Amino acid sequence: MICLEIPGIPPSANHAYFNHPRGGRVLSKEGKKYKKETSAYIVQTYFHQLGGIKKNHPYGLLLVFHFPNIENKGFKTGTAQTRYKKFDASNRVKLLEDALVTAIDIDDSNFMFVGALKTAGPEEKTILTLWDMKEERLSDVATRLGSL
Repeated sequence: MICLEIPGIPPSANHAYFNHPRGGRVLSKEGKKYKKETSAYIVQTYFHQLGGIKKNHPYGLLLVFHFPNIENKGFKTGTAQTRYKKFDASNRVKLLEDALVTAIDIDDSNFMFVGALKTAGPEEKTILTLWDMKEERLSDVATRLGSL
C-alpha cells in the first residue's frame, strides 16, 4: 500500500472538462494544467514508492479530499438550507485518477475498487491510497489506514 499526499484538490468535472462543439468531452485548459502538474508532482515526490507498481495487477484506490469548512455556517441558525457545502467528491475522481495513471503508467482498468471520501481538514489536500488487491486484503488496508 502506498499513500500519497497531494496539495489541493482536483477541479470538479464541471471545470475540468467541456463539451466539444464537434462532440465528446475534452479536457479544459484548467483540467490539462491540473493533470500535467499533478502527474509531475506524483512522479517527482513519490518516485521510490511508485517503483513497486506492477502492470496487470488489480488495484484499489481510495481518495480522501480534505476541504476546510465543509459545513455551512448558517445551518445551525437556520439561515442555510443544507448542512454541508456543495463540494461533490465523486465529481473530482476522474481527473485525479487520470493524473495518477499518467504518473504510474498503468491503465485505469486495473482499478477494481475506487472510493472517494470528503472530510474536513485545515487545508485543501488530497490523500491518495493505492494498494495491490492481489497482495493486500481490503480489511488489512482499512486497519493500516486507521493507524495513519
